Amino acid sequence: MIKIIIVSIFACIFFTNSAYALENLNFKGFISDNANILTENTENYLNSALDELKDKTKAEIAVVTLNSLNGRSVEETALQIFRKYKFGDKKLNNGALFLIAPNERKVRFEIGYGLEGTITDSYAGMILDDYVIPQLKKNDYEKGIIDGTIAIANDVAKSYGQTLSTSRPNIELQNYNSKEYTDIFHDGNLPISLKVLYGFLLLQLVFLIYLICRFIVYLIISLICFIIRKPVPDRFKISTNTSSGSRFGRSSSNSFGSSRSSFGGGRSGGGGSSRGW
Repeated sequence: MIKIIIVSIFACIFFTNSAYALENLNFKGFISDNANILTENTENYLNSALDELKDKTKAEIAVVTLNSLNGRSVEETALQIFRKYKFGDKKLNNGALFLIAPNERKVRFEIGYGLEGTITDSYAGMILDDYVIPQLKKNDYEKGIIDGTIAIANDVAKSYGQTLSTSRPNIELQNYNSKEYTDIFHDGNLPISLKVLYGFLLLQLVFLIYLICRFIVYLIISLICFIIRKPVPDRFKISTNTSSGSRFGRSSSNSFGSSRSSFGGGRSGGGGSSRGW
């Protein structure tokens, strides 16, 4: 009976891992079109722009289409692909992934650590909303992928003080403008939730500084008392039966005409933006 249970458990693990295993992707330059929605001309056009971006900035933007997410979320899938292929420079972590799953009608930008200051989650969402989703809703996948890729590539190039020969698509933004996203942390118009969070973090910082200063004073007093051979006054002693503190953390070469098996070794920051249509 025990053997049957053990075999059953291993069988479940095996089939679960098989169902959720990430398939190997074949890249032609920076493009892996597994859903077969891009023509060769479109792939060459995108590869030319992305290759120029890499030459000028070392940044890598990969475009991946999938026939199916195999039961995974688009966020999980994008993160797995990014971690497996490591887009971007290993030191700069300046990679990005543009993932499209047409059958599930899901799309996502996964952004590397080094680009999170340039392509914030909200800004990536703006690009999807204004450049990509309107075209995908019309089943014009190539237009949506081209516009989204070229838009983000130009933004990345601009952050490095570079200009690409392929200019940003000239469309009227429907939801937001770039300034609203670029200046959100500079014009004082922060959402209430962010103001509350920043206030709380500021209080924690002040308290931490207080503890550090108190500890320094204690060390100085202890040293003085040691020199003059007197005990440390009780009011300067740090109690050992109380503790306080908090931790905070943040929870995204071959020539483009040939097959690519590896990228620069960048890491995803876990940031990005997803949409459905």
